[in-house]
Amino acid sequence: MRQLYFAAMTRLDHQVAEEAILDFAVAVDKHRNLTKEVEGVKLEFVWDPWLNSTSLFNHLARFRERSGSADYEQLVRKEGRESASLIIAGTPGLWAARQGGDGYLDHFREGIDNLMPYLHRDIYNLISLPRTRSPAAFDELSNTVLVAPVIVPAYDRLSSSRTRSMTPERIDAMNWNLQHLQPAERSHTAWSYNAMTHGHADAFLEDGIHAVDLVAERKLDIALNAHCNAALVRRGYANQITCCVPYPSLSRVQILILGISILALPVLFLDRRQDAFAWARTTLVMDVLLATATVIAVSVYCLLSDRTHLLIKQDKHFDVSDFILPLIGLAFLAAVSVRSRPPQLPSSKGLAAASFLPREQTDEWKGWMQAFILLYTYNAASESLAMYKVRKFLVATYIFLSCYGHTMYFLRTEDYSLRRVTYVLCRLNLLSCALGLATSSEWIIYSAPLITFWFGVTYISLACFRRFNNNPLGFFLKIVVLAGCITFLMRRTHLLETVLRVLKSTCSIHWDVNILRAHYNIDRFVAYFGMLTAAAVHRVSVLRRRQHGINARAPFEKTNDALDRALLDVAYPERDAVPVKPIMIFFAVAYLVVFIILAFAAQVYRNNDAYNAFHPYTSPWFVLSAVVARNALQPLRESYAPLAAALGRSSLEAYVLHHHIWLGSDGAGILRVGRLAFLPRKVEIVVLTAVFLWARR
Repeated sequence: MRQLYFAAMTRLDHQVAEEAILDFAVAVDKHRNLTKEVEGVKLEFVWDPWLNSTSLFNHLARFRERSGSADYEQLVRKEGRESASLIIAGTPGLWAARQGGDGYLDHFREGIDNLMPYLHRDIYNLISLPRTRSPAAFDELSNTVLVAPVIVPAYDRLSSSRTRSMTPERIDAMNWNLQHLQPAERSHTAWSYNAMTHGHADAFLEDGIHAVDLVAERKLDIALNAHCNAALVRRGYANQITCCVPYPSLSRVQILILGISILALPVLFLDRRQDAFAWARTTLVMDVLLATATVIAVSVYCLLSDRTHLLIKQDKHFDVSDFILPLIGLAFLAAVSVRSRPPQLPSSKGLAAASFLPREQTDEWKGWMQAFILLYTYNAASESLAMYKVRKFLVATYIFLSCYGHTMYFLRTEDYSLRRVTYVLCRLNLLSCALGLATSSEWIIYSAPLITFWFGVTYISLACFRRFNNNPLGFFLKIVVLAGCITFLMRRTHLLETVLRVLKSTCSIHWDVNILRAHYNIDRFVAYFGMLTAAAVHRVSVLRRRQHGINARAPFEKTNDALDRALLDVAYPERDAVPVKPIMIFFAVAYLVVFIILAFAAQVYRNNDAYNAFHPYTSPWFVLSAVVARNALQPLRESYAPLAAALGRSSLEAYVLHHHIWLGSDGAGILRVGRLAFLPRKVEIVVLTAVFLWARR
């Protein structure tokens, strides 16, 4: 218990705790009470191994489960009669085993009996969500008494005298008595204290009794979870905290979704081709019904798995082997499936599919990225700076590919219709909005605002001043000017804060402006590289078709002749021309190698913040170099991995859904099939992954 006292002090003020620990270490009398007020919190340690001291009885006499009114609490505080918010009582276990002789069990029971009047109510009935969301929510919390079980020591580290008295039989007998208390009384016992050290001798100091500081800190966390988490739920952590708190009651929207799901469930079993209805649009109607029913069913599954106790949520911990080995396995399977992409026929408009960065390849890239990010979040790999850098590059690559694809579509089709915009916005946001309603989560966690924002930037870039889209120099200048304007608005004005205030006042939407601005800042340039790359590739294809006499449907200006010739010389060099393309490929590969050495091997960036400062300027060139290297040779351009491409085609759905049905608590933890404890962990992963892969389709 003394370790918990010092751990709590360390949590409040590390320097004060160090001084207190030093004073205690040099003190002659170790068996004494300790008290300290730190940051307005009064901490007390009562030396009472038998649980029968006057100090303990005084604290218990003042203990009240519920706080009174503000005036009453102020009065009792002045009189020195305030109740402790949290009491952690250590049982007279090891002391009774050591000093109690053959009557150790009677001494143990006498001490526990003194606590019984304060354990009569089930602790889970005492834990309730506060009514208010203000800081006063903590004042509504119930005061709590917790009982630490008898410590199961590291028997092989005990001294010879302790080994004779602290036997496993005595320890087990006392814990057996705790386990067979009434259910309400037993609920106050922190059994996890022994569970976290079971089988781990290194969790103890050399005496075999006292735990190492790290374990003491985790024991403190458990006590604080039991007392404080209900208020944290009301303070913005509702979906990240599942320990020691009830889930909030279902909202009206969630109840409505559950009701609709009951009606929609039979639709999933219908055949899209209904011969009973002779109507030309029957198939279309069935497609809409099936799609709607599927979204509702998946949303309800997310609600049940991540917002109820149906599945257990567990903390994530980073382990290199658990992260790397699945990646190697997936890479091997994908490599085995590599094949050449099918030949693409030109459309009726004479627009052949691009050979540079074709759709199959972009899907493959997205699949690789999604596989890495899923394993990254599952294994809490953000603890590794190297893996953090890789993830940031993959996010930048996704933005590059997204803007590249949208730009290529607009340039090739010139379709700037409202229908196209609506389709893309629904594609990007429909599922995330449905899950936001079903799980009461924030839209922002799905990265939907980021991708939607860059689609909007791409659309505005292409739709405004359309006459410059077929003018390479004009297009470049248009993008540069637009990028400058957006950067100025996002970084030098309060436009974002104004928009969020409007959303908060009109729609009760609460988003963290710092998170949104950080997401924008770290990838604020790579999107424009994707647009310019798409424009260059499209221009080369137009020029190539013009050379072959195909109607390219694009006007040409003499002012672009030099630039057009340069683009053609890069893509299709003549025999006597300067080998520009090999030079570009060489520099692209060289940049990749040098940057990897600097960023990873040489450890130029020592922490996440230092790396984030350079990422906006390095990531666009890194992504562009990787794209050039991937498309350097025709065999590389024409081959792809179908397995990765299959995941990439639904990468958006996979990323959105993994927060709730592969991970838990909005991605903060992992799901466990806790009710079926006989299932090995690997089988659990297979079952949950199978459901996840079905849902993302």
